[in-house]
Amino acid sequence: MIDCRVDSIERDVFKVLKKSGLKKVFVGVESASEAALSNFRKGYRPDSIRERLRTLDELGVEYVLGYIFFSPFETLDGLEQNLRFVSDLGRGDYTLFLQSVRVYPGTPLQRQLAESGLLIGEFPFYKAAYLDPSVKQIRDLMLGFESLSLPHLEASSTRGASRASAARDFVYQLAKTLLLELLECGRRGDLSDMDKVFEQVVGRLGDALE
Repeated sequence: MIDCRVDSIERDVFKVLKKSGLKKVFVGVESASEAALSNFRKGYRPDSIRERLRTLDELGVEYVLGYIFFSPFETLDGLEQNLRFVSDLGRGDYTLFLQSVRVYPGTPLQRQLAESGLLIGEFPFYKAAYLDPSVKQIRDLMLGFESLSLPHLEASSTRGASRASAARDFVYQLAKTLLLELLECGRRGDLSDMDKVFEQVVGRLGDALE
């Protein structure tokens, strides 16, 4: 196994690595949001990500994504781009909908947050405030969804592989539905409606546990 940036994936190189025994790659994709990729100064676009990951699929090399769904300067458009990208991958991993950027001391992000008045906490335990309150509320609700979904996943894991797989698929689809509906609320500028949507969607978790 190796770690690499997504723009380091070259077919000829990875054909050799595959022949040499490479089985898995941790790929630092970071985001499919154009705004976030620009903010992170990654130097590539979402279309390039899909193309490079397709190379790994075609070569039969498994990959694990390093992915940041939420970041302090993210927009609703960016969240929608992230959601579309994760959905198109078809990996069924709901944790890809949950990851938030971490703020490390001395990084360009930390300095940018400080300059923008969005840096929270004391060295070295910095956190970030969010520029768009809709994005922050969606992030907080998705973290709440994660904590509520864990009992369902844990209970299903004791009932055999098929039940565990079905539970993961169910939670993934529910997380995707929740995100879509929260984004719609954000588009309307109705943050109070987000809590109602959250309660309705997570209620389905309770039904599944019964």
